Amino acid sequence: MYFRSTLNNENAKHFYLKERSGLYPGYPNTHTKKLILTEAIIDAATLLSNDEIIKDYAILSCYGTNGLTEEHINAIKNLQQLEEIIFFFDGDKAGKEAVNKYDAMFKELLPQIKISVVYTPENEDVNSLVQGHEGAILNHLIHERKDFIFPPVVGHGSTETLPIENKAADIPVKSIIIAEPVKEKNKDYHLNTNNPNNIFFTGIAANYTIKGGLKPQLDSLKISLQIIHKTTKQDYRIKIDLYDYKQIQSTSDSVAELLSLRKDQVEKDLQLLTHLLENYRETYLQNNPQQSNKRIKIQVTEAAAKQCIEFMKRKNLIANFKELIGKSGVTGEENNRIFLFVTATSYKMKDTLHALIQGSSGSGKTRLLKIISLLMPGEDTKRFTRVTENSFIIMESMT
Repeated sequence: MYFRSTLNNENAKHFYLKERSGLYPGYPNTHTKKLILTEAIIDAATLLSNDEIIKDYAILSCYGTNGLTEEHINAIKNLQQLEEIIFFFDGDKAGKEAVNKYDAMFKELLPQIKISVVYTPENEDVNSLVQGHEGAILNHLIHERKDFIFPPVVGHGSTETLPIENKAADIPVKSIIIAEPVKEKNKDYHLNTNNPNNIFFTGIAANYTIKGGLKPQLDSLKISLQIIHKTTKQDYRIKIDLYDYKQIQSTSDSVAELLSLRKDQVEKDLQLLTHLLENYRETYLQNNPQQSNKRIKIQVTEAAAKQCIEFMKRKNLIANFKELIGKSGVTGEENNRIFLFVTATSYKMKDTLHALIQGSSGSGKTRLLKIISLLMPGEDTKRFTRVTENSFIIMESMT
């Protein structure tokens, strides 16, 4: 159930039940290829009244900027023919931040799907556009939509975009390397390295995503690999060393059986992927001969240090931090984001703080943690996906 204020109160236009369930206008047709996501139900209803739009696009409403539920996500993941997700949110700060957040989430969940955004005029929404403009304004804006570009995150006194991973042992996001393609039966195969921490490859049998980037060590080719069926979107995840042929054979057997693919094609894909990643890594190391596993020491300039001290002396320090963290890409979660930020900064203290993030699948845990970790000095940040009770003891003894 959804309610709309008739008083047009700026602080309370939309009303939803606490436990939001169901989808409006309904679950998208299974043949959907292009899906428009709106911020509110009234916006979706407005688009549904346009015959030209619904002829080419399916419509699905979120329940506010923080209202993309697990039910939405599961419905979208089950659209086997889906090619593009289009955000048509409000042209205000909250709408832009929400698109920013959900774009990153979908690129991780569905890397093979195109993400685009309709650039709504400032402080307008779908419904207000129809009320204040004549003609096919909505059709024009949708037609002029653009691929979504993740906005820069400003931090550390710098104006450059922060890398998603900034460890000396990894190939960072700043370095987008164009590697030589590999030819197979008169067809060129290449890597999509727009995000080097989420490298994408379209093979013969399936789609492949290398999660977390690529290590520069030359004696192995260990990767975290997601294999995605091109039609059903069913996936298979595994950590594999592509220099170990037995692992390639074993993985090909398992993938062929679980995803109903041809084993020989999967094996050929993994061999092509090996060559492409070798070219990619070699090109990167040629451009960065100084790359090593040594800890990077960062010297803060005197001007930057002075600027930081002045910021710390201002009134309402916590509130100022909250605002900046929000600008870095965390929408909502105001208490959680400042709590995690304070916890993370305690690493400089004798007695450090620790935190555990718990929540349902798709609620934004990874996104929240990633943004907060990006606000810490890269040379002091380490990320682990799996640990045992002895991991940190062993790590300490090796350093």
